[in-house]
Amino acid sequence: MNDDDETEAEARLSGAIFDNADTETAHMRVKAHWTDWATKYGRDLRATTLASSIKRLEIDALRRAIERSSLPHDAHVLEAGCGNGQNIAALSALFEGYSWTGVDYVPEMISAAKETCPRATFHVADVLDLPNIGPYNVVFTDRMLINLGSVAMQKRAIDNLASLTQGSLILIENSRQTKDAQNDLREVIGLPRRRDADFNLFLNDEVIIPHLKSLFSTVEVEDFGSLHDILLYVLLQATLGDAGHYDHPIMQAVADLCTKVSVPAGHFGQNRLYHCRR
Repeated sequence: MNDDDETEAEARLSGAIFDNADTETAHMRVKAHWTDWATKYGRDLRATTLASSIKRLEIDALRRAIERSSLPHDAHVLEAGCGNGQNIAALSALFEGYSWTGVDYVPEMISAAKETCPRATFHVADVLDLPNIGPYNVVFTDRMLINLGSVAMQKRAIDNLASLTQGSLILIENSRQTKDAQNDLREVIGLPRRRDADFNLFLNDEVIIPHLKSLFSTVEVEDFGSLHDILLYVLLQATLGDAGHYDHPIMQAVADLCTKVSVPAGHFGQNRLYHCRR
């Protein structure tokens, strides 16, 4: 994809909060959104996600990727965009002996994270202007890059994160291509396409995966959320409508299943894991 194609793709994919706004203004609007949620929900999971079931799958996918990274017993791990510390709290209980650090550009999120996981270290920092920290054995994100308002900003953030890791960069982010495939399923059974949140710019894999491959020797992509999202956003909405589907018992059942065995279900989950290794 050349520069003109990338510019066109960026314009087509941008969320409404980024439209007709300069980069700095859009960045501040997104920060204001997360500040509001951090203030409103504090340490609660709701500060960063609607569905506890997908959070369980995200943490399990991160666990498996960290295990595949063959880390030393005293590994140093960084989460960029750590929110209120839910991921680090869960993962640090699974990997004893590791040193955990989280950064987020919302001070209120960091305040909540320090309460959620007192044994970890947390700093206020913007991924586009990171302080001189590290190096780390693993750096990971969980739906952080999608809050950046341009493809260029996403690539810059990836470059910054890549410079901090001696080993793996693990990204859980929303993919434009798999979200579009999910919407295609919805149309097949008569549902309208789901629009992205105004403050999200989903990753364009046609741009981001080649960029990751330019920085790392190995890039593996895992669609760990496909079965989950087919149930949540297609089948349950077709039968129940918009009310109550996030808390439906079947969503916890599918989380139970998918954290125990791999259930291939195509490329329809908007959350993808990108595991990048030196």
